[in-house]
Amino acid sequence: MFTEKELKEEYHTVEKLINHEEMEKFIKWVSKKGSDFYRRNKRKKNI
Repeated sequence: MFTEKELKEEYHTVEKLINHEEMEKFIKWVSKKGSDFYRRNKRKKNI
């Protein structure tokens, strides 16, 4: 979502980060999940 440069130069505080439009959407989405919610990333099987 963000590059390291963007995080360093533009979103270096929690307030700036959580006020970003896409982060607001993510925070709203994840806040609706239960405390037992955990979604693992799928890994490719190396053949």
